[in-house]
Amino acid sequence: MISVRIRCDGTLSPLGEFISLAAYGQSLRRSEGPTIQVEWSDDGEEISWDGCFRVTMDGFRTLTHSAIQTATRHCERLMYDWVPPNRDLKTLRDRLSTATAGYSFVSDPANGIASAYLELLMQACLSPVNRLTLVGENERSS
Repeated sequence: MISVRIRCDGTLSPLGEFISLAAYGQSLRRSEGPTIQVEWSDDGEEISWDGCFRVTMDGFRTLTHSAIQTATRHCERLMYDWVPPNRDLKTLRDRLSTATAGYSFVSDPANGIASAYLELLMQACLSPVNRLTLVGENERSS
């Protein structure tokens, strides 16, 4: 059990202080107003802020799509173009409550990815770009 050394508003939990701070933040927001003024166009297809920046909904969708593609490319590069055998993360099991020494979701038999680490390591060592192992001069010429 966690011991509470600080009491707020005469209670044994900090919840009263959190509620008080949230109420104070709300009152500041009402009195100060937003720091950036955002405006929508009449047709609802464009948003502008600070009077000089604009983005259309098509531009926003393109930005989002581009960000996802870039993140995917970076992930593929970090994984040395290796595709894991089980790509559905919903099926992975990780027993966080297990305190057994050596337990890992990677070695959990229900996940079936115990050899995945070795496959990725092999891919990283043999990759033509940014490989983890260095090839000596004698090996390159052969």
